Amino acid sequence: MVFDNADPSFLDLHVFKQHPVEMGIQCIKEGKTIITDIEMVKAGINKKYRKNVACFVNAPKSMEIAKREGLTRTAAGIRLAKEKGLIQGNVVVIGNAPSACQEICALAVEEEGVGVKPALIVATPVGFVNAAEMKEKILAMDIPCIVIRGSRGGTPSAVAIINELVELGSE
Repeated sequence: MVFDNADPSFLDLHVFKQHPVEMGIQCIKEGKTIITDIEMVKAGINKKYRKNVACFVNAPKSMEIAKREGLTRTAAGIRLAKEKGLIQGNVVVIGNAPSACQEICALAVEEEGVGVKPALIVATPVGFVNAAEMKEKILAMDIPCIVIRGSRGGTPSAVAIINELVELGSE
């Protein structure tokens, strides 16, 4: 990530919680699905694993959900992934949209604490509006995660993290 962002200060922003590297390697070895918030994250994931990657931001059903529920398309895409049974026990990579982080947090605690829980979350959304707050919410959950704290991060960081996990899990 330091290389992908050309910025050594990124080292101080990363948080690895609950052995996420080990969990990520295990998920890759088991062929788990990776859900991404946007198509650019999906497009950046190593081709050898891309058949196991899904993104629903542009799905017509996501657009319907977004309009009906007053959500962003990225949050609706995460909700649609849940409806398809693709969140529980899989990997969620959020490289752009704080609203996708907000949705995954809501899904993980819905139904009186019996929500869906990914095996691993990679959260690197960038921005000054709600990004830092949503990443802190991810860190507060009882789910293995890799997070870049604060307003920095973005698609290149998310892709760098997941591609390294794909490489490690493919050895």
